Amino acid sequence: MLDWTTEYPGRGTKAVAKHVRAEVALWLKDWDTAIEQCEDIFECTDYDMMPQGIDCFTGENLNCKEVLMSYQFSRNTGGGNSVSAGKVSGHRLALNVTPSYSKLPGFNVTSEYGGYGWGRFYPNTYLLGLYKKQDKRLDNMFMKNLRYNTTVEGDPSIVVGELPIVSKNDYLEKYHTASLKQIDKWTNIDDPARTSSFKDIVVYRLAETYLMAAEARLMKYGGSDALALEYYNKTWERAGNTRFNGPLTLEDIVDEHARELHFEGKRWAFLKRLGILESRVRLYHGDTMADDPMLPKNEIDARNNMTEKFTRWPIDRIIPPTLTRIVQYKIANLELAGFLFRSLEVERYIGTQRSRLR
Repeated sequence: MLDWTTEYPGRGTKAVAKHVRAEVALWLKDWDTAIEQCEDIFECTDYDMMPQGIDCFTGENLNCKEVLMSYQFSRNTGGGNSVSAGKVSGHRLALNVTPSYSKLPGFNVTSEYGGYGWGRFYPNTYLLGLYKKQDKRLDNMFMKNLRYNTTVEGDPSIVVGELPIVSKNDYLEKYHTASLKQIDKWTNIDDPARTSSFKDIVVYRLAETYLMAAEARLMKYGGSDALALEYYNKTWERAGNTRFNGPLTLEDIVDEHARELHFEGKRWAFLKRLGILESRVRLYHGDTMADDPMLPKNEIDARNNMTEKFTRWPIDRIIPPTLTRIVQYKIANLELAGFLFRSLEVERYIGTQRSRLR
C-alpha cells in the first residue's frame, strides 16, 4: 500500500498514483474518476501550491510541497548519471534550453545565466503571447535580455552591464528568450562550463492536478461549475491575474495549460488527448519572421510537415524498458523537440513499472 508521502524523494506515493490514475481517466473520458482522484489529492495536507509556480523549479533539489514527484539527480554515481574519465555526468536537459550566450563577444559562461548552453529549444511568440501584461509568469518563468558580463580588449562598445547588439544570425541560438524551468543556476556554481546538470527534474506537480480537475468538472458539469472555476483559478490567480468568474471553456484550459506547464513534458499528450494535436502544430509550432522579426528565416517546418500519422507513433517501439529510462528518454529527446507525449498506453506502462520505484 502506498503512503501519501515518502522519506525518499523520487519514489512513488499515493499522490503520484492518484495523479496518474486521474490522467488515465481523462483519456477514457471518465470524468467522475478523474474528479475523485484529483480531489483526494487536494484533501491531503502534505501538498499545497507554492507562492509562485517558478518556486517549484528554483534550486537544486526540487521536492517542495507542490511537487508530487521529481526525478532525482545528485553528483553521486548511479541513477540516471554516467561516469566518463572519472567524472560523473548528470542530464543535459538544462543545456538544451540555455542559450549559447557565451559564443557572443562580451559574455563569459556563468552560473547566473545558467552555465554552459547549447541553445536548441525556446518558447515561441505564440506561448509568450498568451500571457497578459500583469501575469507574473511572463517575468519570473523566462530568462531574457542578458547583459554583457565581461569586456573585450580593443572593443570599447562592449560595456559590462549593457545590453548587446545581436545579429539575426546569432539571435536564435545565442540570445533568444528562454524558459527558466529547466535552466540550472545551482549545480554548476563550482564549474559553470560543465556540460551536464544535476538539478532535479519535476515529473508531476499539483498545478497540473488542479488543471486536470478543472477540465474534468468542466466536461461533467459545465463551465459555470463553482469548483471548476476554483481549480482553474489556482494557477490563474496565483500568477497575478484578476479572478476568472467564468463561464469556463475548454479553450481557457488549453491556454492556461500552456502558460503554466510549458517545458514540463506535458503538451504533446494533452493536445493529442483532446484531438487537436495536428491542428495546433500546424497553427502555432515555431515562428515566422512576421511573428519574430529577429529571425533570419521562417522556422515553421513542423507547421508544413505535420500530418496525422505523426500523432499515432508506435509507443511500444520507442519507450525504453525501465521507468527511470522512460523519464530520462522522454525529457531529453522528445519534449524539447515538441514531440513529448504521455498517452494512455504510456501511463498504463508506468503503472506496471511502479514497483521499480521502491
